[in-house]
Parts: sequence; C-alpha cells; structure tokens
Amino acid sequence: MGPLCDDIRARRDAILERFKSDVERLGLAPHPLPKPLLIDHFDDLLEEVCHALEGSVDRTEASARKHAEVRWEARFDIGSLVREYGVLGHAIIAVVTEAGVEATADELATLGATLNRAAAISARQYAKFRDEEYDVQYRMLQAAEAVRDAVIMEAPLGIAFLDRDLRFRLLNRHVAPLDGVPLEQHLWRTPAEVLSSDAWGQLVMAEAREVL
Repeated sequence: MGPLCDDIRARRDAILERFKSDVERLGLAPHPLPKPLLIDHFDDLLEEVCHALEGSVDRTEASARKHAEVRWEARFDIGSLVREYGVLGHAIIAVVTEAGVEATADELATLGATLNRAAAISARQYAKFRDEEYDVQYRMLQAAEAVRDAVIMEAPLGIAFLDRDLRFRLLNRHVAPLDGVPLEQHLWRTPAEVLSSDAWGQLVMAEAREVL
C-alpha cells in the first residue's frame, strides 16, 4: 500500500477543511469553535493513518486521547465525538476520489479499522473524564448534604423537609413534640397521615402544595 497514503499527505489541508465544513454542517459542535480547536489533533491523526496504511504499528492512541480531552473541555456530546471519526473518513475518501485516486479494498479496510480504533480510544477517554467529574460532583454533594443535615439536626426549632409527594424525608427532634408523633413515624408519610387532626393535616398539605 502507498498511493492512498501519498494522496492523503498531499491533500491534508483539503481533507481537514472538508472535515471542518462537514462537522459544522452536521451540527456536531455544541457551539461555534475556532478552526484550530475544531480540527485539533486530526492533523496528527492523518499522519498516523498514513503510517497504518504503510504497514507501521497503529499509533493513533495519543492523538485520540488528546482529541477526547479537547472535546470534553469543549463540552461535545460523546456521540458527536465518535461521529467525527466517520466524518473524517468520509472527508478523506471524498477528497481523494475527487482527485481521481482509487483506493484499494485493503487500503479502505485499513483506513476504516484505524479510524474505528481511534474512535473507541477517544470514547473511552471521554467517558473517563465524565466519570471522574461525576465522582467529584457526587462527593461534593455528599459533603453538602452532611453539612445540611448537621445544621438541621442541631437547629433550636422544628425543621422538616418534604419531597414532591409531600412525604417527610428529613426532620429534627424538635418536630415530634409539635404534633405529638414519634420522630421515626414521620418518615415517608405525609402530614395528613401523621397528624391526628385531619383538618390540621389537610391545611399543612394545602400550604405545602402552594409552596411547590
């Protein structure tokens, strides 16, 4: 193999310009991006595709990981990130075909396999960034909830939280004396189910609905 690789190198700028135009036309970017950021490491990827076409070891991993990092920071959707590799493959074939170059079946197979592997590496790296961010956010949420619970439990007055179904989810020890019902009997029940006075319970329910 070789002719396709030579043509990719010779028409690198045209391929990247076609890729950029197609990404924008398909709306894969979440917001307008400058050209250098949009094509980011696909310039390196084209050279690595050429190496694969020449029979060298696939070395797309570094550029694929970096591409995932750039797309994560730009807040691309992971589906759009994966589709970009298909768009690049289409741009390569379109540009070289327009130039009168006919790729062999082996060259097309190598091109597809190389881009598919790069897309898989990029998607895994993107997912890693996403999972790490979710983990940080979850720990921050847990810390915030712990502070909230501590404040509520130590407050000198009765405080209770209701969910959207108006069921008690969290309350402190000062609530029980107010309605004469043990603390543990409030959880997952509505004020109407807890309070002995049906009228009073319905009033609390009505006011809670109004707040929601």
